[in-house]
Amino acid sequence: MRSEKLIVALDVSTEDDAKELIRQLKKDVTFFKVGLQLFTSAGSKIISYLHKSHLKTFLDLKFFDVPATVGKACMEATKKGVSMLNVHALGGREMIERAVDATGNIAEKLEIRKPLLLAVTVLTSSSNLGEIGLAAETKDLVLKLALMAKEAGADGVVCSPQEIEAVRRECGDNFVIVTPGIRLPDQEPDDQKRIATPAAAIKAGADYIVVGRPITKAEDPLRVVQIINASIHDMEGWTPPVKEEEVSDQVLSQGEGLQEEGGDNAVSSQQMTPQDRPIEIRETPEIPVPEGTPSASPVETTEDSVTKEETTLKIDENGEPPLSH
Repeated sequence: MRSEKLIVALDVSTEDDAKELIRQLKKDVTFFKVGLQLFTSAGSKIISYLHKSHLKTFLDLKFFDVPATVGKACMEATKKGVSMLNVHALGGREMIERAVDATGNIAEKLEIRKPLLLAVTVLTSSSNLGEIGLAAETKDLVLKLALMAKEAGADGVVCSPQEIEAVRRECGDNFVIVTPGIRLPDQEPDDQKRIATPAAAIKAGADYIVVGRPITKAEDPLRVVQIINASIHDMEGWTPPVKEEEVSDQVLSQGEGLQEEGGDNAVSSQQMTPQDRPIEIRETPEIPVPEGTPSASPVETTEDSVTKEETTLKIDENGEPPLSH
């Protein structure tokens, strides 16, 4: 069970560690974040690996420099096929505008998809803006930066869970909100100050959540990913699959009405396996009909009468149905 809203932060020190984590999680995760630590260690090779694996990359380098330099950096990142990248909103309107133009122009020239360009507002580890000479309240500053970024053409922002609702209200539904600072219930916040659970962040209006150490430091990273994905699906109103025997009963009842010349079609519930094999329809011997019995018109069936999606029980690789709460 995947969720497109989960971005796993590859906060590891080597390319090999990153690849191992990707191999463990790629069936349940489509989006991975490459940050300063891994990019400094492995460079763009890890981006190429993700791209070749048909996975998405969030390049989280938080560019913060003069407009010309940031624009060129964003252009090079776009060439590498990343799906998302970011700049620091504190770099100002002109810097963000230059980044927007650079990503859009090079994507159009190369005929590739333009990555989402995000502006980082205030780091989730920050709680005292006064120590860096800023007198504004954190929430007020985040909102001011978000509105400026939107006006400059950015696709969205990175902000903590505590500011999601305000940003969504002021910037609209089409403005992308990416939220780090995610922790499961009862987990230590580490150096994060403004945090929330996955479900709370999604409920507040986040489009994506970024989760690093709760996954990468876990004894079983895949299990943590599955728990997070399940909580996201629950928050979105996802309904768990029906049980195997219920699927069999439903398909059998459908099969009772399907007839072809030469016999009825019966569905065998024994065809269900944990390997996602579709239920097959097998012919049974023709049953003699006593004379005088009115005959029903045969129902014509096609390959589309019972589709694979309608007759397949979704089972994960361990033979268990997806997690639900």
